[in-house]
Amino acid sequence: RLESCSRDPIGYVDGPSAYQHYFGLSHTDASGLSSGLIQDVVKAPAPTGECGGMEGKIRFDFVSDHSLGFWGSGLLIQKMHFEWDVYDCDGAEVKVEEVIYYEAWDVTLGDVFVPRFRPRIPHKEDTNGVADQGCGTYGTMKITAEIGFFKGAWLTDDWLPPDGTFPRNGTLPIVQGKAPRQWKPGTRIMARQMQSEWNCCACNGCVLSPTKVTHDWGTNTIWF
Repeated sequence: RLESCSRDPIGYVDGPSAYQHYFGLSHTDASGLSSGLIQDVVKAPAPTGECGGMEGKIRFDFVSDHSLGFWGSGLLIQKMHFEWDVYDCDGAEVKVEEVIYYEAWDVTLGDVFVPRFRPRIPHKEDTNGVADQGCGTYGTMKITAEIGFFKGAWLTDDWLPPDGTFPRNGTLPIVQGKAPRQWKPGTRIMARQMQSEWNCCACNGCVLSPTKVTHDWGTNTIWF
C-alpha cells in the first residue's frame, strides 16, 4: 500500500526507486527527508602571526531525519590544496611548491574515527593553517579544502607509500598528488577556502601591513 504520494521536499537526491526506499537501501524516510554531512566552524580562520600565518578549525557531523539516525558507513575524504605567491623584499619569488593531498577518516554509522587505530579514536574536528613566513617577505597564501562522503569505501594500497610505512597528516592517512581511487566523480562535495595577505617589508622594522585573512567558511550541509 502506498503510504504517501507527496513529492520528496528536497528533490530526488536518492533516486526515484520505490524498491530501494522500501527495502531500506536509501536514507530517505516516509516524510521524504534525508541524511547529510554538516560542516560547522569551530574557529573562524584568523591570523596567527603578522607575516602570513593563519589558522582555522572546523567540525564534521552526520545527521539524519530518519528515526533510526544515520546508518551510512564508508570514508570521509578531504582534498587539501595549498598555494603560495610569496616574494622577498627585492621582488624575487620565494619558491614554495604547490601542495595537493587527500586525507581520510573512517565513518561507521555516522561516527567519525581515525582510520586503522585501535582502540578507535573519535576525530570530528580538523584544523587548517599555514606557518608565518617571517620578516623580509610579502605575498598571499591560499588553502582550498574539498570534502565528501564516499559510502561503502575503504582504504586501499594507494594510501600506503612504497616503503610500507603509513603516511599521516598528523594522525590521518594521506595520498599525495593524484586522487585516490575512492574519490569518485559525481559525489557531492563541500568546498571552503581561506587566504592570507601580508607585507613584512617595512624600511624601519618589519611589518608594513600585517596579515589579513579572508575566507568563505560557514555552516554548510550536503545531503545524500
